Amino acid sequence: MAAAKPDGYHARRSPSGAHRYMACAGAPTLEAQYPDVSSVYADEGTAAHILGTMCLQGHVGPSDFINEVIAVGERKFTVDKGMVEAVRVYVDYVRERMKGGNKTLLLEQDVPIGHMTGEDGATGKADAIIIDAEYRAIEVIDYKHGAGVKVSPVSNPQTLKYAAGAVYDHGIATDFEVIHSTIVQPRAGDGEPERFTVTITDLEAFVEEVKAAAGVSREADETFPGLDSPEMARWAATYLTPGEKQCRFCSARGRRRGIRSS
Repeated sequence: MAAAKPDGYHARRSPSGAHRYMACAGAPTLEAQYPDVSSVYADEGTAAHILGTMCLQGHVGPSDFINEVIAVGERKFTVDKGMVEAVRVYVDYVRERMKGGNKTLLLEQDVPIGHMTGEDGATGKADAIIIDAEYRAIEVIDYKHGAGVKVSPVSNPQTLKYAAGAVYDHGIATDFEVIHSTIVQPRAGDGEPERFTVTITDLEAFVEEVKAAAGVSREADETFPGLDSPEMARWAATYLTPGEKQCRFCSARGRRRGIRSS
């Protein structure tokens, strides 16, 4: 089972950053050189996650918390009608998927990812995992509060990485046959939850891709010469691969001139 981690723990090659380092090996190395400052939008998303978890744990609805204040770090967010309506979509979806059969719901679950990334003890925190013993299926449900960029579950490395961790943590791979990857993002697009399904064989192939990408990314760590080194340009040319998707939310973007930054 995954070991407990302290508050604020975040794996270097986390599931949320998988799309970045799988495309740009040096991104985690470069991002580590700059302070990790959370935005108000990210913190609001965390508050919405907290609300959803409280509802699912307490068997209550989001509207029961209207006007309540949720603190995230130094910021405080009041549960308003907009947050209630968005979070209700997530809560209702999870409850609907839990109906029937022999199912187990895991909320805010730390799942091991170190066997994929090569980082001892590394974990990722999944919003919701449903284990369906009858149909040998696992569904990973990820809530996105953002209203801007619509996130697709199709071959999504974040949710697939959570799923691979859940399979590793809760049974031998052959015990499971079907893997569902679901994104619930009520404030973007049509707001409907979207689900993508793969087989256990597909998931195992994905794990091998992660291992290979993580290996190159660890090599980028090991060979990093330092931002002011004359070898920095050579390192950047080797390990940084700019692109719209991997650069969009990279914390190192635009922070350093004179090199190819991801």
